[in-house]
Amino acid sequence: QRGYQTHHVTKREFADSALSQMLYSGAEIVGVRGIGDLFPKAHALLGTGKHFVSVYYEGVDVAAHVHGGQSRQAKHEAERLAAHLETFLDKTKDAVVLVTADHGQIDCPEKAQVSYTDHPELLARLSSPPSGEGRCSYLFAKKGRADQVRGYAEQHFGKQAHVLDSRDLIARGLLGTGKLFPETGHRIGDITLIPKGRG
Repeated sequence: QRGYQTHHVTKREFADSALSQMLYSGAEIVGVRGIGDLFPKAHALLGTGKHFVSVYYEGVDVAAHVHGGQSRQAKHEAERLAAHLETFLDKTKDAVVLVTADHGQIDCPEKAQVSYTDHPELLARLSSPPSGEGRCSYLFAKKGRADQVRGYAEQHFGKQAHVLDSRDLIARGLLGTGKLFPETGHRIGDITLIPKGRG
């Protein structure tokens, strides 16, 4: 709309994925072999005129998921990314560069992890498996069972997690202060578990 040419540079295997096509609709999606090609390609795309170039590098995320966020492998990937980014910045003039991440990570000791399959009594009271993500679980109780689900969660997980009525997430502004999607209330279940510390 404002005369910018848009480009997205990513790993070759991701370039034609449905997710990339959805997220970067309207942009030129450029696949590269690895980090050594990533920033040179981004720099070349800046060219002359008005361009918006986004770059995705998955190395730090993958290393942290596989080896842990504090691992030497994750640190190595972060240092590698920083070195390539520094070279890119040295060569790039008259551009605004933003570095972002789509999420953080926290290492969770194995002894602090909870597997819902070890709690068949809880699962029997749910209308669907727990949803959400590893550090924020939404529990959908069967009709008339919300109090039982809450009681079970408080008894078995209360030392490790905050057990909240899911409606409180909205009332307390824990899902943000902006306008929420109308279906939000239906997607966060009846009870929410938010781990304490590294649990």
